[in-house]
Amino acid sequence: MRFDQNTQQSDLSFESGEIKFKPDINQLLQKKYVISDIPLESPTVKYTRRNTEGASGKKNTAAFPHIDINSLALVKPSIVIDDMGDKKMHLDLQGDEIKIKSIKSESKRLDAGGMAAAFNSIQYKNEAGVQLESDNGKIEAFVDAAHYKIEKDTMESRWQVLIGRLSVHNIQYKKIRHDSLLVKVNINSFAVNDFLAKEKSMKSFEHIVRDNPHFHLNNATAAINTPVTNFYVRDLEYKNKNLFLDSLAVIPVVSFEEFNAQTAFQRDYIRLRSRNIRATGVDLLRYASEKKLFIENLMISEPVLNVSKDKRLVFETGVIKPLPSRMMKKVSLPVFIDTVNIDGGYVSYTETSEKTNKTGTISFNKLNAWIHPLKNFDPRGGFSYAFGGEAVRTL
Repeated sequence: MRFDQNTQQSDLSFESGEIKFKPDINQLLQKKYVISDIPLESPTVKYTRRNTEGASGKKNTAAFPHIDINSLALVKPSIVIDDMGDKKMHLDLQGDEIKIKSIKSESKRLDAGGMAAAFNSIQYKNEAGVQLESDNGKIEAFVDAAHYKIEKDTMESRWQVLIGRLSVHNIQYKKIRHDSLLVKVNINSFAVNDFLAKEKSMKSFEHIVRDNPHFHLNNATAAINTPVTNFYVRDLEYKNKNLFLDSLAVIPVVSFEEFNAQTAFQRDYIRLRSRNIRATGVDLLRYASEKKLFIENLMISEPVLNVSKDKRLVFETGVIKPLPSRMMKKVSLPVFIDTVNIDGGYVSYTETSEKTNKTGTISFNKLNAWIHPLKNFDPRGGFSYAFGGEAVRTL
C-alpha cells in the first residue's frame, strides 16, 4: 500500500506491506470507516515541511475522513521527518513496534489513545547545532492520549500529547557551534512520567512547567563532557518540588600534570564528588516566570573536595581571589537557598613546595556545616549569609 499527499507547504508519504482487513460496504458508501485489528509490516512514513515564506496564503481546506480504528499495530516502522521551515531539522526514527488502541477522526480533528511505541534508533539534528543519535539506544513511550486539530479554514494546526511514561537508554546528545564541540552528553537512562506536551507551549519553559504540576523525572543517569570539565550524574529524580541525586562528580578533563603543563602560572586543580544530594522546595514555576531559582533546603551528604596546587610555577601577581560571597555574586543564575546542610564532608588541600619539591597535604574530615541563607541576590537589596560548622583536621 502506498499513499502520497503533496501540498504547497508539505509532502507526506506512507508505504507499507500487505494490509488485511474487511471493510463494511455500507460504511464505505457513507465515507465512514470502522476498522479493527490492522497489522502493518515495515511501514515507512516520510514527512517534509517546506519553507513557506512568501507563500500565497491560500486557506487550508484539507479535512480528515471519518475513521474509527479499534486496534492498529505497526511492526518495524520507519519515520523520517524533514522540516525546512524557520528552524531546519531532520529526524529519523527506526522502531520495533507501535501499538495504538484507538484512532478516531472527523473533519478537522484526529484523536488517538492507548499508544505504546518502542524505537531502537534515533538520528536528529537541527541548524542550531543540536544532535541526537544512538547506535544501540532504546526509546519507549506510553501515550495515554493525543490529538491533532486543524483550525477551521486556516493553515494553522495544533497538537497535544499526554505521555504516561517515556524512557530513554543509551542516547548521545551533542551541541556543536562553528564546527567545535561545546558539550556532549551520554545519557545512560532517564524516565519521564505524567508529562503533557502542547505544540503552543513547547517554546516556553514557563508554559511547560504550568502544564505539568505533577511531572515526574526519575532514573536520570548521564555523563556530561565539556572541553574543560566532565560531570557525572547518577539517579537524578524530581517530583513535587523535591529533587534527589544519588551521586555527583565534577572532574577536570586533564590530569593534574597536564593541567600544570598548560599554564605558566599557579592554578587550583579542583575535583569534587558527593553522595546523596537532596533539595526540597525547588520552585520551577517561580524560576520559569522570574528567572530566579528558589530552594528551601539543600542537603549534601559526604561531599569530597580535593584542591591541588604546584607552587613551583610562577605566582601571578595582580590577581585577587574573591571571597565566597563575591564568588556567589558572579554566578549568572540568580539563586536563593534558604538553608544548606553539609553532612560528613571531606576537604583536602595538596601543595607541592617550590623550595623542597616535596608534596604535602592537609585535610579536614567529618565536616558538618550549615549556611543560612546561600544566595547571590536579595529581593531587599542587601547581601548577607551566616555560616557554621565543625570538622576534624588531619595532616
